[in-house]
Amino acid sequence: MKLRPLTTLVLILAMASPGAAYATYTVKGSVECPDVVKEDANEDFRKMNMWWILGYFSGRNYERDEQTGKGIDSEDLYAHVLSFCRANPGKDMDDASIDLYDLLQ
Repeated sequence: MKLRPLTTLVLILAMASPGAAYATYTVKGSVECPDVVKEDANEDFRKMNMWWILGYFSGRNYERDEQTGKGIDSEDLYAHVLSFCRANPGKDMDDASIDLYDLLQ
C-alpha cells in the first residue's frame, strides 16, 4: 500500500509533535465514588465494578506492555478502590484505579 505524500507528511508531523510521546485515553463507564460505596452492598454491582477495574488494568497493561497487578487477588484490588472512594467522595472509580495502578508501579 502506497501512502500519498500529504498523508506521509501528516504522519511525520504527528509523530514529531511534543504530545506524541504521551498516550491519552478516555475513560468510559466510570462510576462516581459515592455510588461505588453505595453499590458495594449489591453483589451484582460490586462484581461489575470489580470487572471494570480489571478491565482498566488490562487496558493500561496492554498500552504499556506490563503486567501490573499480576498475582494480586481481584478482591484486594477492589478493596483498595473502595477504600479510596470512601476517603475521596468527590472523585470517581477511574481516579481510584489510576491511584492503585500507579501505587503498584
